[in-house]
Amino acid sequence: KKEKKEKKEKKEKTPDKKRERDDADDNSSKKKKARTEEEVDPLEGLSYADMQLRCCEIAKPLAQPDLQRDVFTLVTHASRIKHVRRGVKEVVKCLRKGNAKDGVIVLAGDISPVDVLSHVPALAEEKNVPYTYVASKARLGRAAGTKRPTSCILVLKERAGSAAPKQDADGVKEASAAFPKAFEKTSAAVKKELHAFLSSL
Repeated sequence: KKEKKEKKEKKEKTPDKKRERDDADDNSSKKKKARTEEEVDPLEGLSYADMQLRCCEIAKPLAQPDLQRDVFTLVTHASRIKHVRRGVKEVVKCLRKGNAKDGVIVLAGDISPVDVLSHVPALAEEKNVPYTYVASKARLGRAAGTKRPTSCILVLKERAGSAAPKQDADGVKEASAAFPKAFEKTSAAVKKELHAFLSSL
């Protein structure tokens, strides 16, 4: 009888230890997640020449650092009020349907393999939609409100077909107030940079 009691007690103690180990694993994974969310901006402190070295050969015109900051701000505002299309498939679909005529395309310059989005600039030029490259896909993804890196984003002037954002959501009122001015400023700068690049060819 004593042996049975001892075995029973042993069995009861074992799950407690296992639970403690699982809790410790959960805590370490939470710490890892917190570290990845607080990642440092990959473009912080890089010169324009260093940004060009990070990017592939076809990433032209690469936005100047000031313009990149404006582009990331615009993408942040646009994603909060749902004026964006993310990913190559969605952007190409909007371009082909003609829904992107008043938009701006932002492409990541550090995509590998570059063949994934090499057709997008030609399609954008055909449809008269301005585009620019930025140096970091991770930074572009964060600006768009996703945890994953993003290769291509289309910022639309008018929301097309998607549900309106909830006004009480975090930052929506501020974003909807700041978006029109940011869009006009950034769109004009991107068009000017793209025109200068295309005329130099």
